[in-house]
Amino acid sequence: LLKIPYLENSFQGLDLLKLNEKEPRKIYSLAVKLFTKAPIRRSMIFGDYKFIEFEDPNKNALFNIKEDPGELENLIHVRPVEAEKVSWLKEIRLWWEEHAALQFTDFTLSPEQLERLKSLGYVN
Repeated sequence: LLKIPYLENSFQGLDLLKLNEKEPRKIYSLAVKLFTKAPIRRSMIFGDYKFIEFEDPNKNALFNIKEDPGELENLIHVRPVEAEKVSWLKEIRLWWEEHAALQFTDFTLSPEQLERLKSLGYVN
């Protein structure tokens, strides 16, 4: 946009100017345990849907985030046709294989921060 010269492939990410509104992009995220940094769930948003893969496969979830932004109705068994639009598990596992070398930075919590997390129920 600013006409500043740069080398092709010199930046990570997507060129947002080249996105096609008719083809939704896939957005991935990962949640890790606070102290062990072990992955506890992965998620992928594609179009109107969000899939969440948990450590326990019985907890996996699929939501229509357009119709249900509060993610209250798990569609994984209710509307299996929607689940078939994308091979959710395959897609998210391929993404994880490509990013398995992700490093998580270490950090320490102050006693006040730890107490705040406990008061909110995030830490026992």
